[in-house]
Amino acid sequence: ALAAEEEAERRALVRRGARLWSPYCGACHNARPASERSPAEWDTIMLHMRVRANLPAEDARALLEYLKA
Repeated sequence: ALAAEEEAERRALVRRGARLWSPYCGACHNARPASERSPAEWDTIMLHMRVRANLPAEDARALLEYLKA
């Protein structure tokens, strides 16, 4: 039951990240496939962009889940 709840939360974060991509990332970056980067690369990129774009923690988490999905 706990695993199902965690998966539901992850899916909700992915959906939220998909909605946030355009206003946060798309304002400066062209849409590129997220598969161009590895999950480890996305971790590093998100640390940098969270500071640079002043992203709230929960939004950064949602964007990261979306990009890794």
